Amino acid sequence: MPRQGRIDYPKALNYVIGRGIERRAIFKEEADKAAFLKRIKDNLSKHAQLEAEEQIKVKDSEELLNKIS
Repeated sequence: MPRQGRIDYPKALNYVIGRGIERRAIFKEEADKAAFLKRIKDNLSKHAQLEAEEQIKVKDSEELLNKIS
């Protein structure tokens, strides 16, 4: 029986695991594993940068509203 789909919404956190069927290896070459991990790292870095930029925008907006009030 397949498991239910995830509930997906903006800024949701998901736990990701990569495992082969019957716990077999999912990478034949170490270089494939390294490339996969690099993609994850790059995407996390990109997400963290976007999140930081969003936080700065919110802070700047709040400071501007405080000056106007």
